[in-house]
Amino acid sequence: MKDKVEVIIIEDNTLVREGFEVVLNYSRKYKVIGSYPNCEGIPDYVTKNLPKVMLMNTDRAGVEMIGFIRAIKREFPSLYLMLVTLKGESRTIHQALEAGADAYIANDINPERLIESLDNMIQGRVRISADMAQRLEVTFDKLPKAFLSAKARKALRLRANGKCENYIANSLSISPEEVMAIVGDIFKKMHLLFDMELLIIKDKKYSNP
Repeated sequence: MKDKVEVIIIEDNTLVREGFEVVLNYSRKYKVIGSYPNCEGIPDYVTKNLPKVMLMNTDRAGVEMIGFIRAIKREFPSLYLMLVTLKGESRTIHQALEAGADAYIANDINPERLIESLDNMIQGRVRISADMAQRLEVTFDKLPKAFLSAKARKALRLRANGKCENYIANSLSISPEEVMAIVGDIFKKMHLLFDMELLIIKDKKYSNP
């Protein structure tokens, strides 16, 4: 049997954190090697233990969380970061995804969907809500068309209009898994775009002392 995927959990709600631990440790694919209520000391822990996945809540929304995500993903680019979110946090999720988070789930997700979501994230397939798709569509509509393929733009538009993955797949003559792969690619391009914007800001800072 292959080694299990090692996971670290950052969640301040004890019941949610312990629930994730039970589900993941009981699964055949994952095991929790660290579980914490906050981000204190996490970079050092990741350096020493090199987990493959980080589950992190978004309760402490804002610059501190976004800065942490940006820093941890730059230092450990191969680390998969899954956000654990509350309903109505689409703006925070959008900021976190721009900063480098790979996917997100609701904190009340059922055990089967948790494992499925982690599998999909590692395989480059991502699900998004219609609200998040609307935010992403606005972001990419401001960019040259060449930055995102016509198929990806159509998939994003359909999801923004509330269409499910099966409907989008049928419309594009592809599989639902390919739809999620397209969304995963959109996330990667969003990360690239965010890094480009930071470089431009940094360049302006040093060229205009």
